[in-house]
Amino acid sequence: MINRLLHRSDEAPAPVTTQVPIEGISNGMIKTNNGYVMVLTCNAVNFRLMSEDARSKLWSGYRSFLNVLSLGFPIQFHIQVRKQTIDDIRKHFDEVVGSQPSDRRRALAEAQRDFVINTVRESAVVSRSFYIVIPYLPNYSADIQTISIFRQALIKNRKRSEETTLEIASKQLATRREQVVTQLKKLG
Repeated sequence: MINRLLHRSDEAPAPVTTQVPIEGISNGMIKTNNGYVMVLTCNAVNFRLMSEDARSKLWSGYRSFLNVLSLGFPIQFHIQVRKQTIDDIRKHFDEVVGSQPSDRRRALAEAQRDFVINTVRESAVVSRSFYIVIPYLPNYSADIQTISIFRQALIKNRKRSEETTLEIASKQLATRREQVVTQLKKLG
């Protein structure tokens, strides 16, 4: 019903290329319709299992990480949560059990598999993936100096200007990535 309201039956739905603003990938960067982005994958930290001292250091590192955000470029956090099914977990543990070289280790792996599967039956288990998206948007006000440099560097040849844009974006994103990665390493 909702689909019929959004799209008239005589119209074909818009192609995916018009819905997703990705134009291509080059040099580790994603070219969008309004700039470039770089995506970093991060690991999670289990805050509840940390000592008070470790928590204090983590908070200090997080404050330092937030200071990076004040340098003038935006970043986005993307967290993807997937519910794990018993079949996924069983398949993983069956591979682990099958790869054990001795009967004793195999028995331990089977016991761990049974424990985890019983736990999953009682409560939901999810896997989380964490991503940081670092954009370079030539029209963003924080990039105003880069814009003026870019405009000065423009040449009548469009291909040359695209190469210049790619070069500027690559340098900017490399610098931003290094700043973010340095702060993330301090977080552990």
